Amino acid sequence: WGNLVGYCTLDLPKLKDDDPLEYIRRVKSTMDKKKLSYNPKIQHIFIRLVMRLFGVKAAAEVTRRTFTQLTIGASNVVGPAEEVILFGHPVNYIAPTVRGFPLALVIHYHSYGKKLVISLSVNEEVIPDPHELCDYIQKALESAKESVVKSGL
Repeated sequence: WGNLVGYCTLDLPKLKDDDPLEYIRRVKSTMDKKKLSYNPKIQHIFIRLVMRLFGVKAAAEVTRRTFTQLTIGASNVVGPAEEVILFGHPVNYIAPTVRGFPLALVIHYHSYGKKLVISLSVNEEVIPDPHELCDYIQKALESAKESVVKSGL
């Protein structure tokens, strides 16, 4: 049992249009192609081979080196559709995150019930005002929502 983790690298295109939905469509199309490619399978086989031949530390080092070449990490996790009660207390939200990643920014998107929780892990030496970044993310999501409403989707 356990979590299965895959990763792919993605160059984010610059937003050239006024339509944020076109940007979302372009990125989604690219991600769909990457998920269906052989790249995730080859990475999985390679890491397992390194682990078998050289051990867990070597596999961890290969993975660490991969992540040190990235700028941003993003994670999306589908949570439970219904709200959870833990020891008789309702859980208001779930916010997954990681520590110790060699990235300037890690963004987690997590759905829970009818909520979307976004949590950021920020290196403040690289991003001195993470609250401003949160404001930009909020504005981008509101802009995308307005575009969806205007287009009638």
